[in-house]
Amino acid sequence: MSLFRREKRDASVQAYVEAAGHGRYQMTTSGQPVNDDRALQLAAVWGCVDLLSTLVSTLPIDEYRKVQGIRVAQPNPMLLEDPAGDGTGLEVWLRQLMTSCLLRGNGYGFILQVGSDGWPTQIESLHPDRITWRRDLNFGPVESYLDNKKVDRWPMGPLWHLPVYVTPGSPIGMSPIQFAANTIGLGLAAQRFGAGWFNGGGLPVGTLESDQVIDTTTATALKERIRETMKPGEPLVLGAGLKFNAIQVNPEDSQFLETTKATADDVARFFFRRPPGEGGAITYANVEARSLDLLTYTLSGWLVPIEKAITRLRPRPRYVKFNADALVRVDLAARYKAHDLAIRSGLNSRDERRELEEYGPIPDGTGGEFLWPPYATSLGGDTTNDGSSQPAGTGPVPAG
Repeated sequence: MSLFRREKRDASVQAYVEAAGHGRYQMTTSGQPVNDDRALQLAAVWGCVDLLSTLVSTLPIDEYRKVQGIRVAQPNPMLLEDPAGDGTGLEVWLRQLMTSCLLRGNGYGFILQVGSDGWPTQIESLHPDRITWRRDLNFGPVESYLDNKKVDRWPMGPLWHLPVYVTPGSPIGMSPIQFAANTIGLGLAAQRFGAGWFNGGGLPVGTLESDQVIDTTTATALKERIRETMKPGEPLVLGAGLKFNAIQVNPEDSQFLETTKATADDVARFFFRRPPGEGGAITYANVEARSLDLLTYTLSGWLVPIEKAITRLRPRPRYVKFNADALVRVDLAARYKAHDLAIRSGLNSRDERRELEEYGPIPDGTGGEFLWPPYATSLGGDTTNDGSSQPAGTGPVPAG
């Protein structure tokens, strides 16, 4: 009995890579091999990865701590200024992290330095190809390897890992490109066919007719003459009853436009949770609505995990948070109306709202005062909340 169990265990103790297929070519039903590098050649994939990684990497991110339930801003640590310690800054580091997560389902970093308090101050971004995962099928935890050398994950070791698209029972994120391979392969095949058509590789560019009998030698000579004439774009001169008929095809058929559009919409909507492109003019009103839609249904699923992952690298009760409001830039009138509402409700002081517009505080020092009770005056400052009159110009003045 024990011998049987020992043999079973030995058979199962085989190192395997949980993220099998990540970064490797996968043959698709369209005949196109796909991996993350080839996937980026499809405009829809490149566009989604570029948009999401750019938006996340350019959003402001700050460190805070709670003091008696109140959020208090803290000076940003080096980890939020230049994580890699090479002068490239947080923006490049976040873009690398997002690109790795979007294409491979995992983001990796190697903790280069810790501060005197024992918390990381520098993290180098790692290419996911350098990381492999192994474990006993029946026993033991999943083990991580960097360049085939075992390395422990933070906080036990220097490897920092952010998985996304995880499945139950596995700490390793799935690769979205692997699951979208057939859809991406179809888009690449359509692009290849269109390019081949205009290069003359799809079908003959035309037919040559004659009212005379043409033998093989003459046909070959005529074909070569037409090919040489057409390459530099010179006019074609024919005689002896010859007639050249160019094969015409509409642009939609030659480039598989419907197939390309459907593939792009599927990639954006289902694999990157980005709403497909919509035609028509874009007004300021629906630009704001689309920004909110992108933030709510797409970006929030990325911002929150990144915030929590970086927060776990900071001492409690400190935490980091993106300023997602910077994404939704409304028009001037709506923005100032929001400032006025925040001031009159007692939520913010005038100086706090002026700071959002990158203005300095009010010189006489009254800008730090809060309006209380709320809504004590109207926008014009001539009527109190109980309906009595008040001289114009008195009371708090809305931020300008």
